[in-house]
Amino acid sequence: MPLTDPLPSDIGPTLPTPWAVPKAYPIRRHLLSLATGAILVSGLLVAATLAYLHQQAIESGERLTESFAQVIAEQTDRTAQTIDQGLELAAKSLEELQAAGGLSEPAGRELLREEI
Repeated sequence: MPLTDPLPSDIGPTLPTPWAVPKAYPIRRHLLSLATGAILVSGLLVAATLAYLHQQAIESGERLTESFAQVIAEQTDRTAQTIDQGLELAAKSLEELQAAGGLSEPAGRELLREEI
């Protein structure tokens, strides 16, 4: 056995770099392509699903907001009607008190306090 440095041809086969797939491994290359394709398709499906769910959430929020606005409008309308009825009743009571001849400032104030 010589004690000299070995020549490159004496070293043996070189190892492939981790990112290079040699042509001697077509099955590995095919599997890598399939895995890459599956990952891309999965990513696209997840993105499409998230976009769909996002749109559904926005539409649901819009419906909920419209319903809430309708309920608030109805409650406001009922409150205004109740106040109007109370004022009409107080006005009628004041007219009756005036027709009876007992309308004075203290009597009117007392009547309005009772109505409110």
